[in-house]
Amino acid sequence: KLNQLNNALATAENVYADAQPADDEIQAWIRRRRSGSAAPTLGNWHQIGPFQGDGVDQTFEKKFGPEKEKQIDLARKYGKLTWKEQADWQDGSVINFAYAGAGDTTYLYRKIQASEPTELDLSLGSDDTITVWINRKQILKNKAARGAAPDQEKLSVALVAGENHLLIKVCNNSGPSGFYFKAGDDTLPKELQ
Repeated sequence: KLNQLNNALATAENVYADAQPADDEIQAWIRRRRSGSAAPTLGNWHQIGPFQGDGVDQTFEKKFGPEKEKQIDLARKYGKLTWKEQADWQDGSVINFAYAGAGDTTYLYRKIQASEPTELDLSLGSDDTITVWINRKQILKNKAARGAAPDQEKLSVALVAGENHLLIKVCNNSGPSGFYFKAGDDTLPKELQ
C-alpha cells in the first residue's frame, strides 16, 4: 500500500510539474519529495539558563558564555549554570521555561546530523527576542516582544554533511518566556491543496 501511495504521489507530482510552470514554493516542495535522501536527524535539546540580565535591551546584545564559545561544550559550567538535556521536549509545541525574569536569557542547543549537504526548513517562535546560529554562523536576530507561537519566524538553513550545531538564544522581556521549534515542511503548498 505504501509503495502504491508513493507511486501515485510521484505520478501526480510529474503530471503537475509538466502541466504548468510552478512557482518557487511548489518546485521546492517537489524537489524535497523527489530527492529521496534521508531527512536530517535531530538530537535532543539542551538548555542552559537563565543568565541574569538587566532588562531586554541590555541582554539582547550581551554575549553570555555559550555565545562566546567556538564550540559548545555540554560539560562546561558557567558559574552555577549547567547544560540540561531536555529529552522530553516535543518539536511542534510551545515550550515554556520555568522562570520569567525580565532580561533572563536562555540558550538552547541541539545537534543535527545530515547525510549530505541539504537545506532544512525551520519554523520558530519565541517569547521574547530570538537569535539563531547554525554552525556558529548567525542566521537570525529579532528583537521581538511577543508570546511564543508557531511560524513567527520561517527560514531555511544550510546544513553540511555530518554534524551541524544549532544554537538559539531567547531573551525574555516580561511575563512568561519560551520558544517554538519545528523542522521540515512536508505540507502541501497552498496551490496544491
